[in-house]
Amino acid sequence: DFSHSKIGGGWKLYQPSCLEERIEAAKEFYETLGGKSPYYADGIDDMAMKAYTAWPERVFVIDSHGRFVYVGGYGPEDYTITELEDVLERLFGPTVDGVDISELIGDVVKN
Repeated sequence: DFSHSKIGGGWKLYQPSCLEERIEAAKEFYETLGGKSPYYADGIDDMAMKAYTAWPERVFVIDSHGRFVYVGGYGPEDYTITELEDVLERLFGPTVDGVDISELIGDVVKN
């Protein structure tokens, strides 16, 4: 699992050597993207990645009570953007901060 660090105009990926480096990289990535919800950094042992099989790609939605409300299959084939949009719209309504849910998801998928 690689962390992200903003270097100049782009992102540099690197393997952190300790939990503090991973947390700092996650915080920088989160703040740069303007995050507004809680975020979590996997331990240096990658236990969350191993437990949730986050490779090659998994999509999870966790509600404000810490419950998993959407667990997508192994991606990108075993989940759909439509399913994800439906779950997010049930949680937040059709917009978040005035932006349509489908636009937010489109930005994530494109990036």
